[in-house]
Amino acid sequence: MLITTNAVVLKAIAYSDTSLIVRLFTEDHGKVTVIAKGAKRSKSPFGSSLEPMNNLQVNYYHKETRDIQLLKETSLEQTLFNIRGNMTKITIGFAIIEIMDKTSRENDANHILFRLVTRIITSLEKSKGDDNHLFWFFLIQFAIRSGFRPNLEYCSRCRRPLSMVILDSN
Repeated sequence: MLITTNAVVLKAIAYSDTSLIVRLFTEDHGKVTVIAKGAKRSKSPFGSSLEPMNNLQVNYYHKETRDIQLLKETSLEQTLFNIRGNMTKITIGFAIIEIMDKTSRENDANHILFRLVTRIITSLEKSKGDDNHLFWFFLIQFAIRSGFRPNLEYCSRCRRPLSMVILDSN
């Protein structure tokens, strides 16, 4: 069955002389592992679209009996020139991608987390200032979506009720 969905590239691993095994976090099917045959060739239709953090639209052949699906084609949804040119942005982006890769399960769709990841990467690409606040926002939202809601009603040190909350990375 041919599946078309939006995806974020989590990881690409060399396989043979010309192919890549790619883990994707998809909007409709959660984490999916695909093989991109011929992706390392100079005239590959995949080009550089299979780099981590890239937001794609993908077509792949899904077969229930296979662990690794066959990637048919990709279409790059967004270029990440600003992220690729800034070490802080790259570090934050890779940290987010690594968290998603290590914590998401195969074929377990989570539309909210997919939207969170794509919006954080887009905001990281567009931001002009301090990017640490985006990472902290991601961590808090990820914790909430994972069932660990931070308690912002009481001070963690003195246990007094809080009338105003200011999040500080320190």
